[in-house]
Amino acid sequence: MQITEIGQSNTIAIMNSDPNSDDSDGDGVLDAEDGRPWVVNRMINYLVVGQDRPGESPIDDCADYYEELLKKKHMPRYRLEISTGNEFYYLWSRLDSYHGDLESEELLPRYSIVDNLIIVCHGSSEILDFGQTALSNKMIHDDDLNIDFNDPMILGDYQKIHINVIDLQACNCANEDSEYGKYNIAHELCANLDVETVYAWDTECKFSTLLDMNYYEDSDSDGYVKYTKTSSEPNRVPNVDEHRTILLFFVSWCYNPVTPKIHSLLSSEG
Repeated sequence: MQITEIGQSNTIAIMNSDPNSDDSDGDGVLDAEDGRPWVVNRMINYLVVGQDRPGESPIDDCADYYEELLKKKHMPRYRLEISTGNEFYYLWSRLDSYHGDLESEELLPRYSIVDNLIIVCHGSSEILDFGQTALSNKMIHDDDLNIDFNDPMILGDYQKIHINVIDLQACNCANEDSEYGKYNIAHELCANLDVETVYAWDTECKFSTLLDMNYYEDSDSDGYVKYTKTSSEPNRVPNVDEHRTILLFFVSWCYNPVTPKIHSLLSSEG
């Protein structure tokens, strides 16, 4: 033990990070941006909810059910009610450090990964409609757009954190029959952003509060579609999560039921 004599002083240094590593705890957040370099940052989930049309409630009903699923699985989450593309851009640029205040610019503890980004709103093959304004598939990565300070940001230029799953609970976001063909908004999110998997609807989707299920009526469509990132084009798998049981036989005869679920379960509360 070193003894400090009266009138003398010693300096004690505590190592806050590994000098030989840019990411001491290996959580994906670089030490230069990590308030706790030795502590693995947790994952986070987001539920982003657009506006219903006047006198309707399908968006809120669907969002409420997904929020209950997240709660039952004890997954850390934030639910955000938005109505404009600008509000979505603000959140997008803060996905790595959002703690309940879109206006906050403080350096808060950062997350390692977004486990699930669930978006519930109206939509089409080319837009996510939040109520007042929308997000277009041309705003995801199109370098040919002549953007300036007043124009929407390109999402790919502002993504700061990896996303495991984007789940688009919005009509027709995986539809390939528009002028964009296969380059719908779900395809573009999966192909051009740092995301593993995107789920989206190839048709008009509905939510039943009676049976707690999603369903669609167009039997010729691909229903609920899964896009998975590959080294080239995203892999497209149609008609995922369809659930037909004896109990739902009559409903299945008229409609195509799809079981709502949280697709990535890597995060949990403490």
